[in-house]
Amino acid sequence: MPWLLWRAIALAKLNGASEFDMSRTEDQNAGLLAFKNHRVPQPRRLVYWRFPDTTSLDSVNGWKLKMAKRVFSFMPNALRIIAGKLIYRHIA
Repeated sequence: MPWLLWRAIALAKLNGASEFDMSRTEDQNAGLLAFKNHRVPQPRRLVYWRFPDTTSLDSVNGWKLKMAKRVFSFMPNALRIIAGKLIYRHIA
């Protein structure tokens, strides 16, 4: 992991980047937050505003996502692969 991170930073710098964004991380992911905060001098809190404010499939606590996880957990691998190929382009 350190080599991969180093290569990404080096390539970004070669392409003229002056900042390297470690991307967003949920507050509940303490290990990843610690990893990223160790490498960032001043971490910034990112606040999202959504309109309209409704529960959707991408909501972590949404019932649709919970149901989808449950259904997919019982599917055979071959069926999951097929479903992923059909569905992914519509939700990504």
